[in-house]
Amino acid sequence: MLYTLGAGIRTLGAEVSSLASVPHLKDKLQSLEEQATEAAAMLRGSLRVLSAPPEQVALGVAVREDTRAFQERTDVTTRMITLTELPSLPASRVRVLSEATREALLNVEKHARAESVVVTVFAVEDGVAVAVADDGVGLPEESSRQAGLGLASISDRLARVGGTLTVSDSDDGGVSVQAWVPR
Repeated sequence: MLYTLGAGIRTLGAEVSSLASVPHLKDKLQSLEEQATEAAAMLRGSLRVLSAPPEQVALGVAVREDTRAFQERTDVTTRMITLTELPSLPASRVRVLSEATREALLNVEKHARAESVVVTVFAVEDGVAVAVADDGVGLPEESSRQAGLGLASISDRLARVGGTLTVSDSDDGGVSVQAWVPR
């Protein structure tokens, strides 16, 4: 139906282009055609997700929920981006990546004074990573750093499933926390 709608808009656009007196109509038709194309692409993506096995979408769903809850709680502009298709992961690895995401977001809430956060999920190096980057105040100086229990605990849990945790200053002055687990 969306394809037929788009084709009809294109046909009408070709007919209207011969009428020099209504250029604004051609622009509106082009906008409608673009919207129909975008809607069709979104529908294909949704159908792909609906047909995927639960273990393949579990991580994306969990991280999206953590991201949404953080933004609602803090009013900090937060965006989640899935860069690649995610492979299926055992439930224990999905759980520890979700816990790492929550802990990183909690640290942003408590310490960063950030205006925005980007949570990125992607497949890399025979595994899957979740990165949480903020534009806040950055890491404290070496002399004033205190070892927090939250990130230490997450690092231990990641290590139990063969994963790693990396915490570093971001290029924009904030902090980047990346958790990785093997497939």
